[in-house]
Amino acid sequence: MAGLANYQPVNPSEVTECVNYNKYQPLRRALYQSSVTILKDSDSLLPLLPWKTGKTAYIHIGNKNHRHINSFISRYIPVDTYSIPLDFNLRQWDDLKEKLCGYQTIITTIHTSDKSMKNGYGISPELKALLSDLDRSHDLIVCYIGNPYGLSNFEIISGDALVLSYEDNFTANDMLIQSVFGAYNVNGVLPVSINDSLKEGFGIIREATNTLRYGCLEDAGTYQHVLAPIDSIINHAIANKGMPGCQLFVAKDGNVIINKNYGYHTYENEKAVGEDDIYDVASITKVAATTLTMMKLYEEGIIDIDHRLSRYLPDLLQSNKKDIIIREMMAHQSALQAWIPYYQNTVDEEGSPLPEYYTETPDAAHTIFINDKMFLRNDYPLIIYDTIRNSELRETTEYKYSDLGFILLHRTIEQLTNQPLERFVEENFYQPLGLHHIGYNPLLWYKKDDIVPTEEEPYFRKGLIHGTVHDPAAAMLGGVSGHAGVFSNAHDLGVILQCLIQEGNYAGIQVLDSTVIREFTKCQFPLNENRRGVGFDKPLLDFYADGPVCKGASPSSFGHSGFTGTYFWGDPEKKLVYVFLSNRVYPEASNNLILKENVRTSIHQILYDSLY
Repeated sequence: MAGLANYQPVNPSEVTECVNYNKYQPLRRALYQSSVTILKDSDSLLPLLPWKTGKTAYIHIGNKNHRHINSFISRYIPVDTYSIPLDFNLRQWDDLKEKLCGYQTIITTIHTSDKSMKNGYGISPELKALLSDLDRSHDLIVCYIGNPYGLSNFEIISGDALVLSYEDNFTANDMLIQSVFGAYNVNGVLPVSINDSLKEGFGIIREATNTLRYGCLEDAGTYQHVLAPIDSIINHAIANKGMPGCQLFVAKDGNVIINKNYGYHTYENEKAVGEDDIYDVASITKVAATTLTMMKLYEEGIIDIDHRLSRYLPDLLQSNKKDIIIREMMAHQSALQAWIPYYQNTVDEEGSPLPEYYTETPDAAHTIFINDKMFLRNDYPLIIYDTIRNSELRETTEYKYSDLGFILLHRTIEQLTNQPLERFVEENFYQPLGLHHIGYNPLLWYKKDDIVPTEEEPYFRKGLIHGTVHDPAAAMLGGVSGHAGVFSNAHDLGVILQCLIQEGNYAGIQVLDSTVIREFTKCQFPLNENRRGVGFDKPLLDFYADGPVCKGASPSSFGHSGFTGTYFWGDPEKKLVYVFLSNRVYPEASNNLILKENVRTSIHQILYDSLY
């Protein structure tokens, strides 16, 4: 009846292949994760959360290369990585100790395959002394990977926290680090007694926070074949020079199921797109910097979006902008012009820079970096502001997408907060969320080789734009504006969206109030045939195939797209996050193949069709 009479044993030679088959990946991952055991957490450091770790170093202690652990940690926090062998000498330790000054938190992983009790299971007296030394001056998390009997002298193993993992492979290490950072509940217990303090069945329980988990398509109840049509769309676009490459990030139910890179930085195929490469996200800046900041100021009662903008920028009172309401402006129905080509007044008929505005080298009056041979006058941002203030309004207030309002919001924010926009958004959002692949002016903080170039621009900067903002107005504003200027990878934008669809709570911290998020992300003026939220784009009121949003997106969903070939969208009803980043403007901005073929929204629709 139970089928026992028909028992078919598994061929031992096929066990590994069976267990590693994609279908069984969720089970394999779950088994590794459930075995993670916390043996010490004296100061309740665990789970590690980005807003409380401070400057952090990771030390790999072992004789094998485990670079993947660094990448696992980097998903959650910025980290500097160091390595030291198990048989290190005093000089190696002294060199390392000097480098560790200034770190608040240190994460170590100890990798030993020694199963001999005679050899202390690979834990030497010198290693114990090293850990004790670290413990005196840092918050120390020790992750021991190996035979639990190696902890038989646990009383002299230092550390504020001690975590045990039993196997040393890619998946086991992945689940260990995710557990340390609160992606999963940790309730593993010791299978054996080690000493009087660590007995069989002992383990400290820690609950998960709502940080992202990193898994695979199988975790979402679907399999790798779902990627086939997505791969086909992207590879077709690359082959037909719609874009040199892209990043794709998808999370469902708080679980990252796709984090994939395609193609190269350029058509020369010299540098493949990597997970940590960053793109100019163009108008996604309007949401990922400016609107986030406006939400925070609104939440704190510093600004009221139903007041006139001139209340906060009094010099607008003497202009035709005096009656513009902030809510209407952020929903693009305030009669502002779509854009103004400010740069045209600073170049001659051939497009060469005029000497009254630019110098080829920086001086006290020209510090705004445009490119290596163009430094703009310091007062030009004020000229841009005056140009907007004095510009004509359109005759009607019907929906018309405009950059101008978000340039004005940049000035508004800085006057209200008394600090630069880039610093405010960094301190209030990016740092608390552990994001370190996002920000303005990336050449100041990121390797140029890891920044994806945009356009070979022929009319203003006349060369490759690489590491500076593509938008001319944002460039003339010093690389920081309310409408453009942010660079990011897909992952960090995905975390922002995950935080928003979780009603502002992420990794144990409330970044924004849930009522504020609902207010800003709802459709503001449907009776005016305007689909927009406050800063956010929304699904079409009446769907059409070539529209900017796919049909499957729920009415509560929200996001934004960017001119450079970027797109991000969050759906709180379906608990789906989707980010697509490309440099479709390389080598020229007129390339609109991904728009004509609806690449971004087609992929989005495939996700809805496959996952729901």
